[in-house]
Amino acid sequence: MTLPPLVLERRLDSRIWGGRTLGPWLGIDNPPNQLAESWQVYAQNRVATGPFVGRSLADLAIEYGPALVGTVSYARYAADFPLLAKFIDAADHLSIQVHPDDTYAHTVEAATGFHGKTEAWYILHAEPGAELFHGLNTATTREAFAAAIADGSVTQLLRRVAVHPGDTIFVPAGMLHAINAGILLFEIQQTSDLCLLYTSDAADE
Repeated sequence: MTLPPLVLERRLDSRIWGGRTLGPWLGIDNPPNQLAESWQVYAQNRVATGPFVGRSLADLAIEYGPALVGTVSYARYAADFPLLAKFIDAADHLSIQVHPDDTYAHTVEAATGFHGKTEAWYILHAEPGAELFHGLNTATTREAFAAAIADGSVTQLLRRVAVHPGDTIFVPAGMLHAINAGILLFEIQQTSDLCLLYTSDAADE
């Protein structure tokens, strides 16, 4: 079966690090304060028009399977809707994160029902000097990394990447990363909410 194009209702999400750029950029009247994310495509998106109006992508994935999610995704994840696509406006630094791969998620975190999480970012706007964290700047040991977390110097171990509009950043599962202030981007990711977090003001150093 060939499904028609689906027009979806977005989900708007405010966070303490959200800014004022995303609302006007998307043409949203009276956007909420600190608008951080606009979820354009995700499992609970509801169809806005047409024959499937009001139904979620998760519901349609169960009914239509490979016709909606594709044969490769269906073979790997069955009817789970596999992707989350969203815009992110970082007016402040986000937490440092690392996400598990499918193997870890399906064993150690199996009770959550989540898969692993690989993602990628496309930079839409970056303030002068804006940067993000992407991996380590040098090889280190587990003990040295734990000590850096304990004394608050962990950001000194991370690789800083200056970003500009048009850049694409790939973030595979297992890669330490963080989006820092002054960046507007589009993110495509596996649908998952598994991560370890580290919050620090040291990004300003």
